Amino acid sequence: NKHMEMIKKLENKNDNKKIYSFYEIMQFNKTNNFCSKDNLLPKKVINHCNSLLNHTDIEYIKSNITNTNNNINSIKEWSRKDMTKEIKQAEKYMKEMNKEMSKDNFRFQIIEILNTITVDNYSEILNRLSIFIFQVDSKGNNIFNEAIKPEILLDNQFRFVEIIIDKAIKENGYVKLYAKLCSDLYLLLDKVINKYSDHHIRNQLYNRENLKSLLIGECKQRFNDYQYNEICENENKNEKEEDIEYEMVLAKKKFLGNINFIVELISVKLFSQKVGFDFLDILYRNYTEKELNDKNKNLNLEGMITLLNKFGKIVSERKNERHIQNLNNYMNDHIIPIINEKDESEKNQNIPG
Repeated sequence: NKHMEMIKKLENKNDNKKIYSFYEIMQFNKTNNFCSKDNLLPKKVINHCNSLLNHTDIEYIKSNITNTNNNINSIKEWSRKDMTKEIKQAEKYMKEMNKEMSKDNFRFQIIEILNTITVDNYSEILNRLSIFIFQVDSKGNNIFNEAIKPEILLDNQFRFVEIIIDKAIKENGYVKLYAKLCSDLYLLLDKVINKYSDHHIRNQLYNRENLKSLLIGECKQRFNDYQYNEICENENKNEKEEDIEYEMVLAKKKFLGNINFIVELISVKLFSQKVGFDFLDILYRNYTEKELNDKNKNLNLEGMITLLNKFGKIVSERKNERHIQNLNNYMNDHIIPIINEKDESEKNQNIPG
C-alpha cells in the first residue's frame, strides 16, 4: 500500500521517476500490478515484472535473490583483480615485437602478410607480396619510377624463400596456397627481369639466381639440416629421454613437411618432374650412406615413401612415358629390394612398419 501511495504521488511529478529494484518489486502481493500509465518503467520491463508476479513463487525468488547477490559480490571482487602484472607482460611483449621489427622489418612484414592468407583474399595477398618483394603490382606495373636494384631483388627473393619454406613446413593446411604463391610470383618475376636493359643482369637473374633456383637449393639444404645426427649425439651424452624424443618428433615433422612442400611445388609446375627424381636420389643416397645410423636411414626411407605417394600420382596423371618408366625403374632398382630383404637380416629388422 505504501508503494502504491508513492506511485500516485509520483504520477503528478513528471520530472521524478523511480526505478524499482528487483527486491522492491517482490514486495507487492500477486494481486498488485505495475501499469504502463505510471510512466515509471519501460513497457517491456513492466510486462516482465507482471509476468513474474503472476507466475512465480515469491518466496522462491526471494531466496534466489540472496544467492544472486552473493554471486554478484564475488564477481565484483574478481573484476577488481590487479592486472598490473598482465599489463606489464603485454607491454614487454610489444616492446620485443617492435624491437624485432626494427631489426628486420622485411621479414616482419612478409610474415604478417602471409599470416592473413586465405582462398578468398589470395589475389590481394599476391599483389601485396609482389609489391613488397619486386616493387611491382601483380600485373607487373612499376610502383616506383625505376626498376628495383638487382642486388635488392636477389636479397628479397632469398629471404622470402626462407620464410615461405618455414611456414609451409609448419602449416600443412596452407601448403597448397604457399606453393601456388611461389609459382605465381615466379611467373611475375619474368616481367620484372625484362625491365632491366643490361642483358648480363637479365641472364644472371634468369639462369642462375632466382626464386625457383633458390627454392630448390634451400629445400635440398634442409634435407641435411633436419637429419637426426646432432640429436643422436645428444642421446649419447645422456640427455633426458623425453627431450630427445621431442627433438626427434620435431625434426621428423620438419623433414617430411619439407618433402610435402617439394611435391606441391611440382604439382603447381614450378618444379619439374626431373626435380622430383633428383630429390628421390638424394633420399636414397642418404638411406644407403654407411656412416648414418639406423634412425637416420629410416627417416630418409620414410621420406622416400612420402615423396613417392604423391609424386607417383603426379607422374601417372601427366602420362609422360619417359617419366613413368623412370619411376618404375626407381621402384624396381631401389624400393623393391629394400622390401624384399630377408626378415632375418639385421637391417630389415630395424625398418619400421
